[in-house]
Amino acid sequence: LLVFAHDAVHVIVSLVFLALGGGVVSPSMQALVSREAAPEERGAVLGVQQSASSLGRVLGPLASGPVFDALGHNAPFALGALLMVAAATIAGLATLKR
Repeated sequence: LLVFAHDAVHVIVSLVFLALGGGVVSPSMQALVSREAAPEERGAVLGVQQSASSLGRVLGPLASGPVFDALGHNAPFALGALLMVAAATIAGLATLKR
């Protein structure tokens, strides 16, 4: 939704949805990871998952700056959406192979 935001109201509404989505996804992801990991590996697997999540929150803004400069203010959000679609597709295909 942020790609289509052209004023403060649309940005705020988009960020509300972003926050709600993050509030649902984060605990759900932790539950999924802990359920799929063997009991003796749960701590390590959850640590890797949290580290990857934190790394994304650090690298995302660093990568978005040059994309913003080169392609405009909507480009980082569109790129993020494309990356999420790709990640969801890969995860879906991996789940189907089980």
